[in-house]
Amino acid sequence: MPRISWKAAFEAARLHPCLPLLLRACRTVEQAQVELRWLLKETPRSVRQACVLRSRHVPLQYVIGTQPFGCLDIVCRRNVLIPRWETEEWTTELIAGINGSVLSSVHGGIKIYDLCSGTGCVPLLMKSQLQCDAHFTAIDVSRHAVRLIRLNLNRLFSKGGSPADFRIMQRDILHEYPPIMPDGRIDIVTCNPPYIRRQDFVTDVQKSVKLYEPKLALIGDLEFYQNLLDHWLPRTDSFVYEIGNMGQFDFISKTVRQDPNLSQIWNVGLKFDSNNSPRCVYGFKSENTRLDYRKIFQNFGNIMHSCK
Repeated sequence: MPRISWKAAFEAARLHPCLPLLLRACRTVEQAQVELRWLLKETPRSVRQACVLRSRHVPLQYVIGTQPFGCLDIVCRRNVLIPRWETEEWTTELIAGINGSVLSSVHGGIKIYDLCSGTGCVPLLMKSQLQCDAHFTAIDVSRHAVRLIRLNLNRLFSKGGSPADFRIMQRDILHEYPPIMPDGRIDIVTCNPPYIRRQDFVTDVQKSVKLYEPKLALIGDLEFYQNLLDHWLPRTDSFVYEIGNMGQFDFISKTVRQDPNLSQIWNVGLKFDSNNSPRCVYGFKSENTRLDYRKIFQNFGNIMHSCK
């Protein structure tokens, strides 16, 4: 990373005494000014302390305490992954697909499980925006995440108790056996698993992420995708899993295509984000389902394997 020039530091100090602190994390005066505006708005009484934290590369969301996610402000805390725009993007598009396809009076409501839930941002935004009845289960291995999901749920939706249509569970879905048995079939499983390979974490990840965000929620490769194949495909009619590279998509797609049973049941698709990076592997059954998944996912991504 290039050193900050004395000229940039001088210009920053001339504009605002706190800007040189922000330069250490932002690297340009323009980026520092954007962050300063956020901090002046969100932490007006402690803006210098906030700038000092940023100079130590503490993520802005931990300093301010929230992160916009769709129409929601999600509370963020250390030890829990900060929601990303990429996740917000595909969640918003999934919601649009469901709202355009599922009747509001679907019998019993649709059942949605969100794994590796973190702050709970995905199911909370879905709860906020879905126009049909839905029942949510948010699952994470981290006690910090489980507490934060509950805090966000109660802050956004309840007064004196958690809503009956939203369950929160602390589970290690990789190692607890037998796996969680849902009460009946699941309609949609969503998951933003740890997917950054260890070598990529060392070379490619921003300093603030390395220093402050939980490695538990970041570092992984194929283990959660194998878990999807082993434990969740038999229990759900569709899934959306965030990915970090094409190898993770290929792992799911190849396994389904080469399995004589799965290949006849499951459609598998690939979604790119607005930066044209591979972002989600998703899949759905074509028969014996309550919902019209082909309609739900028709504008979501590209089907790469069709069972028919």
